[in-house]
Amino acid sequence: MKFKVIFIVFNLVIVFSFAFIFFMPLLLLGQEYFSLTFKHNLIPALLFVFTFIIINSYFLSNWKLFNLLEAENWPQLIEFLEEEIFIKNRVRGAYIKMLINAYLFSSTIEKIASLEARVAEKKPFLINRYAIHFGIPYLLKRPPGEAENYFSRLIAAPKVHSRVWVEWNYAFSLMQQHKFNDAKETLMALAESKRDHLVLLLTLYLLDSFSKNDAAVAAAVSADCEYLKKRYTQNNFQKKLDRSQKNIEVLLLSQIFNDALGWLFPPESDLTSSSTRVIN
Repeated sequence: MKFKVIFIVFNLVIVFSFAFIFFMPLLLLGQEYFSLTFKHNLIPALLFVFTFIIINSYFLSNWKLFNLLEAENWPQLIEFLEEEIFIKNRVRGAYIKMLINAYLFSSTIEKIASLEARVAEKKPFLINRYAIHFGIPYLLKRPPGEAENYFSRLIAAPKVHSRVWVEWNYAFSLMQQHKFNDAKETLMALAESKRDHLVLLLTLYLLDSFSKNDAAVAAAVSADCEYLKKRYTQNNFQKKLDRSQKNIEVLLLSQIFNDALGWLFPPESDLTSSSTRVIN
């Protein structure tokens, strides 16, 4: 309903504004002056009408999609997008992203695998663009070995979006399989790069499990924790997390982020009694 109201109000405002500006010489200076300026204003007027038609055509052609999104009707939205992608072969980036999000909201993550296969067949370059989105089942549902294979392939692939997240996911899959040496090597490289402070926090949180038995790791974790603390308070970092909720990985790993943030900024009473975590 809100979308319909906004659409109607938008059109009314645009049409009224155009009519007021176009016919203002007629209202203020009379028909004789308006006739003189009409030819000069005709081309801009036609361009406006052309642009207006294009914008309205876009909204009208996607009317059903926008209404389903506004209503958060995930089953019908999934049905609509699956028809667009699987039947009509309209494999578009926006459709892919929306469909994966709809699968998440409707708890049908297993369907992402079929979408991945379809995209790999029709437009394989989009797999790299939406690497994190297609990686969700590997993180949440698939065996860690499959996650390792998926993310390791993407690390070496060209034009991968959110590569730093791909590398962290790869390290996480190694940790799940107790391949600690390989995981530590990847995490240390991530910590050194400091490309993304959110990823850096999670990286240090995982690396801390090695600190007890590795002095080099302990020193790196300590130094990088100070690096973050000089740039953020706990509240500032929390705001950064809140602003990043559109990142699907931040949303999925919210609990780990909360734990990591509490680890980075422990309560004062815990400072003297904190101990290093060990992953078994």
